[in-house]
Amino acid sequence: MKTLLFITALLLVASVSAQEKTLASEIITKINNGESVTIKNATIIGVLDLTKLKNMKQLSHIGNSTKEYLSIVTSELSFFNCVFNDDVLAHVWEEKPNTSYRTNFTEKVTFANCTFKSQSSFKHSQFKRGGNFEGTTFSQEANFKHASFSENALFNNCTFLALADFKHTSFASSINFSKSQFNSYADFKHTSFAGFADFQDATFKKEADFKHTSLSDGVSFMNARFKGQADFKHAGCSGKAQLTGTVFEKGVDAQHSNFIKNGVTINSR
Repeated sequence: MKTLLFITALLLVASVSAQEKTLASEIITKINNGESVTIKNATIIGVLDLTKLKNMKQLSHIGNSTKEYLSIVTSELSFFNCVFNDDVLAHVWEEKPNTSYRTNFTEKVTFANCTFKSQSSFKHSQFKRGGNFEGTTFSQEANFKHASFSENALFNNCTFLALADFKHTSFASSINFSKSQFNSYADFKHTSFAGFADFQDATFKKEADFKHTSLSDGVSFMNARFKGQADFKHAGCSGKAQLTGTVFEKGVDAQHSNFIKNGVTINSR
């Protein structure tokens, strides 16, 4: 009996110590040194601000009173099963004195099975080697507005508890949102999908906005469920649209859309 209790205690200690703590400042130091970052099963302490790196430079804008600064992450970032207690920032706007700070990524970025407990902002960021956010939970607003992904982007099995902002986002290759859950407003207005867009088995609990969305290589909404109002006005799809099993519980506005018309199951409840 004592042996069993001892083993159980050891397992509990191992479980607690498995989630290590890493300071955000240590990660910034590695990035500034050009080192790759790979962190697993850790809690990140402190704001991870990627907008004021050592290589930050000011961008010139003729006739514009706004100052813009750009930082570039030149090393690969890999986070697996990590918890970010504080903000993760690749974009910061300071209203006074009208200053914008943003970050681009030249190597692959991975935040797989992570949890963002606070704000996460990748607004205007360029992901040259794509991004992997699969299985990640965004507890507060997930801001990818005006971001661009040059290679594949993975957002499958994600949970968006607050606003999911992908307005004007550009995806140059395939994008996967399959089995993801949007608990709040999902904004995909004017989003450009150059590759195949996979929303199979996704759930939209509130309004889903796909106005003026461009889908150049097809899309799948198979078995997707829209529990709130769905807006697909002026949405266009050049490839095959897979809509088998799609359910719009509160209707869909598909005015001027070329792929959501008759034949789609619409259940008004």
